[in-house]
Amino acid sequence: MTTLLLILVVLLVLALAAAAFYITRLRRDLADDSDARIHSARQEQARNHMLEMLAQGAPLSKILKAIALSVEEELPEALCSILLVDNEGTHLYTGAAPSLPDDYNDAVTGTEIAMGAGSFGTAAYTGQRVVVEDIQTHPYWTELRDAALDAGLYACWAEVIRFTSNKQFGNKQLGGKVLGVIAVYHRAQHLPDEEETALVGHAANLAQVALARAHADQSLRQNEQMLSEILENVSAHIYMKDPQGRYLFANRPLRLRFDAPMEEIVGYDDNKFFDADTAAAMREVELLVLTEGEPQETEENLPNMLTGLIDVFLTVRIPLMREDGSIYALCGISTDISARKETEEHM
Repeated sequence: MTTLLLILVVLLVLALAAAAFYITRLRRDLADDSDARIHSARQEQARNHMLEMLAQGAPLSKILKAIALSVEEELPEALCSILLVDNEGTHLYTGAAPSLPDDYNDAVTGTEIAMGAGSFGTAAYTGQRVVVEDIQTHPYWTELRDAALDAGLYACWAEVIRFTSNKQFGNKQLGGKVLGVIAVYHRAQHLPDEEETALVGHAANLAQVALARAHADQSLRQNEQMLSEILENVSAHIYMKDPQGRYLFANRPLRLRFDAPMEEIVGYDDNKFFDADTAAAMREVELLVLTEGEPQETEENLPNMLTGLIDVFLTVRIPLMREDGSIYALCGISTDISARKETEEHM
């Protein structure tokens, strides 16, 4: 009886131990799952915040700073900076480094994109992640070692920010192009694990979106400036009008002919600048363009407000349409052919 009781006690103890192990394991799994959910939620929140900033047109520097801070929030032992490739594609400059000393940022700004130029310069050169566990001994840090150690930085790994689309901005084809580098520092020797690598890779993707948007905005501004220079310097009179015949734009030659600045032209129709009959004749052609949606070419005898003479213009009016085919304005291009007409009449 005593032996049987002992066996039962042993079995009970083993069962309790197994239950305790199972409960402990279950709690640990639940805790890990909870941590993963929190981590995933933070990443999603950071991503949504970046996209919201992009949608609101926030400055690139502000977006990059937010990305760097989000990395530091997820990796409390790390310091993060984002370095960008300059216009020549030969050097890096600091785009955001909210927690690094100014002296160190000044030292690394202008780093050449080359093999052995720190973790970040090498990463930008090779297009691959570069991990340096110990800055004190690694040959990549020969030139920047003193600056790093003075800032208390002993390990650095760099993740490449690469433009993955083949879309072209202006005259630049950015597909596969390295746009910058995310550098992650530690104050002790350190190697990143898979979780850190995935986190910083996610941050690099966000930075890529922000940089692509910045390149697109810059390209748009350049194209707008180029178009403006063309419109302002051609000899023809170029203008835009809304469906009611009111000016939306007048280029420099037309402003000179009207002897008026842009603000005294936009919002007014031709009755301000021509006699009633001339204005009515011009409006008749414009309505034809707006209703039929087809370009119209006409010869027009238009008075010159400055000289009082009548000049002959060949005017082409074209409809401006939205994607759905609706017309929202028209564009007119008027070329002075007075000299040509005079020659023809003389001949």
